[in-house]
Amino acid sequence: MGPAQAESVTVGQTFLASGLDPAEGSTGWALVTHGIGEQLFQVSRTGEVVPNLASSANFNADGTWTVELAPDRFFSDGTPVSAELVAAALNRTGEANPSARATAGRLTFEAIDSDTLKVSTEEPTTILPSILAEWAFPVYMETDNAPIFTGPFAVTDFQAGSKISMTPNTFYTAADKRPDVVLRRIADGQSLALAFASGELDLAFNLPVESLSMFDGARGEAVKSFPVAYQYMMWMNTRHPALDDVRVRKAIDLAVNRDDLVAAARAGKPATGAFASSYPFAATGPLTQDLEAANALLDEAGWVKGDDGVRSKDGKRLELVLWAYPQRPDLVTFQPAVRAALAELGVSVTTQVTESPSQVAG
Repeated sequence: MGPAQAESVTVGQTFLASGLDPAEGSTGWALVTHGIGEQLFQVSRTGEVVPNLASSANFNADGTWTVELAPDRFFSDGTPVSAELVAAALNRTGEANPSARATAGRLTFEAIDSDTLKVSTEEPTTILPSILAEWAFPVYMETDNAPIFTGPFAVTDFQAGSKISMTPNTFYTAADKRPDVVLRRIADGQSLALAFASGELDLAFNLPVESLSMFDGARGEAVKSFPVAYQYMMWMNTRHPALDDVRVRKAIDLAVNRDDLVAAARAGKPATGAFASSYPFAATGPLTQDLEAANALLDEAGWVKGDDGVRSKDGKRLELVLWAYPQRPDLVTFQPAVRAALAELGVSVTTQVTESPSQVAG
């Protein structure tokens, strides 16, 4: 949804960066999505890994990599992006953030000169540009206050969990064509929709599909939907006394109709696996619903349906809690469809919504 050009734009969305330190958790991902941080490489609109703050990366005979920086790139205070500053930042991130070590182990960055980096990887890799495009690797410069970044916007005020105020980075291309931006966090999708409908927001992202009917276009509102290259997925707690049995997990997978989820969200495509279909390595076959096979697996696992339709084993009912978080409103929309599918198997499901999915998962 977009306004006419303005001096300041207020954007509502269901999530904000929890801090400004890219070495903490998934903060780096959030800062890049906000337009604050950038990586050496990035993924293009067509799904290709392309240079960004770097201009090239070449594999060396000794197993290391040489990365050349792009010319004339600056932090938002005007400091040139140099190999020394990049190495300091990314070595710090690699030490502090396990996500930065997930693909090729620990990456070690060494400045050869002001424009050249030597990168050593703990595990051999032939795809370093792809790794450097991962969300854990935004480039930053440490200061006595908050880190400084290279993206199109610079932070002027940060209120944790509430608001980020930004101004165009004057050292970034076309800064004069961008307004000041205020990002507001409204975690509940329905509250976000009401704030947009009332005129509190100029743009809103991650609106629940069922809220779109409240926009009558009187203020020139426009709704735009677009595909993104990620999947919604359900994680199962294998420490649960029922879910520690692979047969139960397979039964749950077979019970869910992906077409029903697409119909509930009124958008997207049925998943074929862990990766979006736009990727060349994505699975191509459908994930089919097969209630007969699912019931057979639960029977085999010893879960027997009672008179109330709920399965039990050794005197314990097959009861699960399905959690969602409001920052992704579609997850809340999916809950009734998943619960209904599992009820057909004899699985009793309670749905819950939490603001802190990481705490629930832990």
